[in-house]
Amino acid sequence: MEGKEEIPVLERVRIYGKEIDSREFMSFWGNHMGDKSWKRWEREVASWFGGKRNPLSGGNNYDDRGRKRYGDVVGVEGLVIECKLLKRVGSISRAKKTRSLARKLKKGFVHIEKEKRSNLVCFVVDKETAKKIAKFLREKR
Repeated sequence: MEGKEEIPVLERVRIYGKEIDSREFMSFWGNHMGDKSWKRWEREVASWFGGKRNPLSGGNNYDDRGRKRYGDVVGVEGLVIECKLLKRVGSISRAKKTRSLARKLKKGFVHIEKEKRSNLVCFVVDKETAKKIAKFLREKR
């Protein structure tokens, strides 16, 4: 095959009780080491806003012109977008109760939380509603 380097067979290893050679190991590793779930989440959110996942987050995050890039999503003018994928989020855990009640009443839901002495507000909505909000914000830019 042109353009593809042949992987030499170096030795045999035991994985999950099965003995395989290095070529089989690379195939196994490639099939079991998919994209990190938080990266997939960042890509999904970026697609809602028409942007791209920022490949570098943190201190060494600069574009090709040497300008600092902020947020987990780039290419969205006028917004800094941070994405978090957590095991458990308190506001979402509480919002599930609101959603359950809304389903019983056959209504939509919005769960809103605010911290005392802060002007920040957290809206919890389902993913489809979040996509609609992102589309609205994208079109208003």
